[in-house]
Amino acid sequence: MNRPHPVRILVVDDEAGIRETLPVILRFHGYEVTAAATVPEALEKITSSEFDVLLADLNIGNPGDGFTVVSAMRRTHPECVTFILTGYPAFETALTAIRMQVDDYLIKPATPKSLIDAIEHRLHDRKRPTELASRRVSAMVRENICEIAELALSSMRDQWSLEQTQVDPEVLREHLIFMLGGIADMLDNPGSEANTGRLVEAGRLHGKERYDHGDTIPLLIAGIYQLQRTIYDVAQSHLLSLNLSYLMPDLMRLNEYLGAEMQEAVKAFLLEEHRRAA
Repeated sequence: MNRPHPVRILVVDDEAGIRETLPVILRFHGYEVTAAATVPEALEKITSSEFDVLLADLNIGNPGDGFTVVSAMRRTHPECVTFILTGYPAFETALTAIRMQVDDYLIKPATPKSLIDAIEHRLHDRKRPTELASRRVSAMVRENICEIAELALSSMRDQWSLEQTQVDPEVLREHLIFMLGGIADMLDNPGSEANTGRLVEAGRLHGKERYDHGDTIPLLIAGIYQLQRTIYDVAQSHLLSLNLSYLMPDLMRLNEYLGAEMQEAVKAFLLEEHRRAA
């Protein structure tokens, strides 16, 4: 991408290891990097130099200090793209980030590719979080449906042993994607009979398939709870783009739909077990 000058990045982190390694990665990709270890040092650099991107740790010495740096950057260089570096963004932190006009989170430890991709994406599309935070949970699920299914499947594999299940991962992945699509549709149109029917069918197919592969009901239930946790984790990483006014109602409905699918899956499992025993 042709630019009038190298992208100027300010990295603020009190961890020496981050200040030593992150600038090396960024400079390798052609960025001009300045590092600061404390809030006063960061504020001095903000007032004396110009920056295009800020990467600030959430907790620089004290919890939430990163927002002080973001606020100063917003006042001094309003067009600067701002990122908060954090291990895991909490709901309250997301609210503060939106109020402070933070552009995005970077979850530690970020891979070099995800870091560069995030910077380039925000540089190319400088919409503020208030413009972006309009997505509902249904849209988040659809946009990340394959990632959610894969992460849930990976977590399930970690919990299972070869003696516990012979379920085909590809078949289970397809079921998870089908279930997630039905849940997203239900979140958008909770009163739709067609969507309710799809939800029921997804649960029944899931229960029968798990019985066919020698699973147990506890494993089936644990798998659906694992799917729920995975959806929550993915939503957590997209908090800044979600409409927080609807987040809790959407998640409550999501729980209801997953519970309904689990009931249908268990009923189908038991029905198949009874049919085979007859």
